[in-house]
Amino acid sequence: MSQLNAAGRRVERAGRRSAVVFRAMWIELAFSGSCVRSSNLVVMLVVTTNDIPGWEIQRVIGEVFGLTVRSRNIGSQIGAGLKSLVGGELQGMTKNLTESRNEAMSRLVAEAAQRGGNVIVAMRFETSDLGGNWSEICAYGTAAYAVPVTDAARQTAAELGYGPR
Repeated sequence: MSQLNAAGRRVERAGRRSAVVFRAMWIELAFSGSCVRSSNLVVMLVVTTNDIPGWEIQRVIGEVFGLTVRSRNIGSQIGAGLKSLVGGELQGMTKNLTESRNEAMSRLVAEAAQRGGNVIVAMRFETSDLGGNWSEICAYGTAAYAVPVTDAARQTAAELGYGPR
């Protein structure tokens, strides 16, 4: 079963596990400032688990990171201060955090693709507050090259446009 989540990523559900397939037309590489384009689309299987059922990891490439640091909007901070008096969601900060996570994910996928990976396993997010005025969002995981070994995994790979690199 497949659906898109709020960030525009396709979520594949198989039993109790889920895998996020990240699609982006253009991905800006955080470390070089250049762009990667792979036949209009970069497709990367990103999972939070250490393995992918139905897939065999043939080569571990190594750690990959996607990082973004954002300053806080002074208007959002004032609104957040007022909102804290009455309670409720801080929509401006929620929007900023969502954009930051998506940017960090894009950079993570770009680095993995540039290094020859087609999957990222053990993906995690980490956030930190820098000096009270900036927020750091880091997406990290292990880039690897994997191939589908079961019929179900091969079918999913074909539907998503995974091909040999």
